[in-house]
Amino acid sequence: MTERWERELKKLGDVGPSAELRSRVDEGPHGGDQPPTPGGRQRVVAGVVAFAVFIAAGSLAWNAFRPGGGSPAASGTGAPSGPTVHLDFNTTNGTPDCPGSPEATITYGDQSTKAALTSFTWTCPGSSMNADTVTPSFSDADFVRVPAGAELLVGGDLTAAEGNLQSSPGDYPWTTLHELGDLGGGVSLSFDPGRYVIEVIAHWPNGALHFYFPIELEPDQPVSTTPLPSLIPDVLKVSCDGGAPSTLDPTVAVQVDGLHVRMVGQAPPGEQIALFGPNGDLMQTAQSADASSGQFVEFTSSGGPGTYFVKCYPIGSNVDPATINAAATVTVVDPNGYWVSTELACPRSEQGGTNFSGLQGPTPEEAIHSLLWVLVSDTVEPAGYTQYSGDTTWRVVRDGAVIAWFDVSPSQRGWQSESVQLCQNDLISGA
Repeated sequence: MTERWERELKKLGDVGPSAELRSRVDEGPHGGDQPPTPGGRQRVVAGVVAFAVFIAAGSLAWNAFRPGGGSPAASGTGAPSGPTVHLDFNTTNGTPDCPGSPEATITYGDQSTKAALTSFTWTCPGSSMNADTVTPSFSDADFVRVPAGAELLVGGDLTAAEGNLQSSPGDYPWTTLHELGDLGGGVSLSFDPGRYVIEVIAHWPNGALHFYFPIELEPDQPVSTTPLPSLIPDVLKVSCDGGAPSTLDPTVAVQVDGLHVRMVGQAPPGEQIALFGPNGDLMQTAQSADASSGQFVEFTSSGGPGTYFVKCYPIGSNVDPATINAAATVTVVDPNGYWVSTELACPRSEQGGTNFSGLQGPTPEEAIHSLLWVLVSDTVEPAGYTQYSGDTTWRVVRDGAVIAWFDVSPSQRGWQSESVQLCQNDLISGA
């Protein structure tokens, strides 16, 4: 943006009065017997020229710094015809040579969320500041929901910006799925429905900063369960050759029914693998169907996107989550939007687990609604992977926030749930 702005300013040197205007000035005043006020004619000419220069400069400044930057749209209005998402970047109080460090916000309609920012260096004449920030993370409530295909526009006092579309949820750093490139002319968010993080590298004369914006693209029609072409493998291949775990791919996509895990290579006889989830919880173990062959069967996990850990153990040994620091890691992503989040809105310190052996009702939804602490106004809906072959997962949503989830299976008395996580404070307030 800076070079373009400088080029356009240089054009102002060629702006001047037209030949017609010069001829009119040479003719002198027309009509009326009253002489012009001394210097009046010169002031009129100077005012016309100054006004022309002012209009030209204002037009150039708007084109250089209008939201989205770049050239106006072909229609001539420069305004997108569909829904637009705005990323606004502005420096805080300071001086012209040394403005305060920037802030950024993503806005769509009445939704707005501040961006997360990683550590950066801010340079001013005669000084430099190194700012350390916390690791970026987002809750369910932070994600701004927009229709897939919306236009992304950038505005503010920055000089340039480029971006990437990254996987989410999961822990930082996220995996880049698509390069958005230069954001100066706006970008269409024509991607598969699901949750993402938009990474923007924003530039000022004082430094380049990395911002992260949480966004959820919503479909205009039901989500297709047909896998989309992708370079990301959709099976987690694990090797225990030599007893040491390794994964063949750093990033793996989930399928419509969950995360598929497969042992490859020749594992030592009697070996087993353990899969740990993003929170360090043991998700699943698998061992050889034939201990003499060392071949492992493929299994499917119901875990959502995030960073996973894989560890190899001898069969019969203690599977200790404390040893995951010696495990192989893999980033699991959901580019097709198969996963319906079960992440609770409350901090982990307020979360608790329990089970229910006798949920009464013709359907899981009605059975969960029969619990005293579930309000009539709460929404009970399927979660996790709706086509998972094991227990079905349901979540309770109150005022837009997930406060509980259940793994539900049939029982003689109706339904049972041996795995329940809930926000204890919300249950007390709703009881």
